[in-house]
This record gives sequence, C-alpha cells and structure tokens, in this order.
Amino acid sequence: MKETIKLGIILLLFSVFAAGILGFTNKVTAPIIEQREKEQTERAYRELIEDADEFVSIEADKLAELQKTNNKLVDVVKAEKGGATVGVLITTNGGGYGGDITIMTGVKEGKIVAIKVLKHKETPDIGTKIENEDFQAEFNDLSATENVKLVATKKDAQDVEKITGSTVSSRGVIAAVNLAIDTYKEIENEL
Repeated sequence: MKETIKLGIILLLFSVFAAGILGFTNKVTAPIIEQREKEQTERAYRELIEDADEFVSIEADKLAELQKTNNKLVDVVKAEKGGATVGVLITTNGGGYGGDITIMTGVKEGKIVAIKVLKHKETPDIGTKIENEDFQAEFNDLSATENVKLVATKKDAQDVEKITGSTVSSRGVIAAVNLAIDTYKEIENEL
C-alpha cells in the first residue's frame, strides 16, 4: 500500500513538472508563432493584390455583424493605394477532409484576382493538391458576384474542375471561396 502511494506521488510530481515545462514553452513560443502567422498573412496580402501599399481591416463592428450570418468568415481586409480602396481580401474557412481549410480570396474590380490556401490539415499527396498552383489558378478572373461551381469537366465561366481523388478537399475550397463571394456581394457598395 505504501509503495502504491509512493509511486502515485512520484507520478504526480513528474506530471506537475512536465506541465510546468509545457506551460513555460508555450509562453515563450506563443509570441513567435503569432508573429510568424502575421508575417505569413502580410505576404499573402501582397501576393494577391500587389499594387496596394496598405492593408486595413474593416471595422470590428462590421466584421462581427458579417460573422453573425456566417461563422466561417475569418477576416475582411481592404487593400488600399494612396488612401483609395483598390481591392479586398476575404479570409474564410471551408470544411475539408481533415478539418477547416482556410482560404484567402483577393477581389479587385468585381473579379477574383487569386486565392491562397493559408491553412489546412488535409491528407498528404491527396488533399494537399489544393495547394497546387494550377488548381488555385482556376479561380483567377472569375466573377466575384456569382458563386463558383465544382464540376468534373469545365463548361461554364464559373466552373472549377475538382481534383481527382480529392473531392472533399475541393468542395472545402469551393465553399470557402463562395463564402468570400457572398461576403463581397454584401459589402461591395461600402468599399
């Protein structure tokens, strides 16, 4: 009995020590991770709308209002040049095979200029094909006022061909882009 209590106390001490080390590590690394994510987002802004010199988030009240009707909306940022809005960057989530797929959609003059996959947990070599430039390039120059359709073979202007073997991931990207389109239509007159 005494041996069991002794082992229990030793296990408790090791657990407390390990939890302390994990907590300390998290405290040290959290700001670094946050800074890297911020830098990644800034790079994505500049890749999607190159001619902007400043990126300004929409008002928090407006974002919260938009998120009430769409909980998969992450952020809306105006791309400005010389104080004038030249485009908008809309970050949304779509459900993939491994969880949410975070997509940034760049819109300029009523057209999608490009999309960028920011985060996902899709299956390597299958779902990760959503990162391929050829797949993402299918969204370039599509209308930002009509929803995109996922199809096996492209027939219409708003069609995007699904990735063979990665239908769920493709649907997640389409869902995220269509949410960005819906958001753009809602704020288009305010830009």
